[in-house]
Amino acid sequence: MNWDIETIMEDEQQTAFVIDNDQKANWAIQKISEIDADYERMCNWYQEQMSKLEKQRDIRIERLTAMLRGYFATVPKHETKTMSKYALPCGELIYQKPKKDFVVEDTAKLLVWAIDNSPTDVKIVSSPAWGNIKKRLKATEAGIVDTETGVVVDGVVQVEKPDEFKVKLAEGY
Repeated sequence: MNWDIETIMEDEQQTAFVIDNDQKANWAIQKISEIDADYERMCNWYQEQMSKLEKQRDIRIERLTAMLRGYFATVPKHETKTMSKYALPCGELIYQKPKKDFVVEDTAKLLVWAIDNSPTDVKIVSSPAWGNIKKRLKATEAGIVDTETGVVVDGVVQVEKPDEFKVKLAEGY
């Protein structure tokens, strides 16, 4: 299939085809399925090509980085406690010295420890149970009202969603 947008638009405009029976409707659904399959196939192909390009890029950068690391070992560097650095007109070569750091291994255990030993360092996050609240809402002249309490609900507005027509493909298409 030709994916040139101009060709597709021309084909659509030149076609005087009218769907006026079940057979033509089924044909149109099958065509949608074919178009979708072509699209997926092309996306997969392009993703494979991108993956190959990314691997080639990574290999080339790794090779040049290794050569730069070798060069870095031969030049006088600016040393600090945490790194060594060599400046060049186009950039810098930086060696970050190893350091020890802390990583959370088990969030639940850390939370229990923090509650017991450092409660001021515990965050409590609250959020409205929107699904439950939404079921109780009703639009009135006064605003959006909770039908259980009769109270106007702040922070909620009613919007109109446009109608929508969908074509759902059957399994296997």
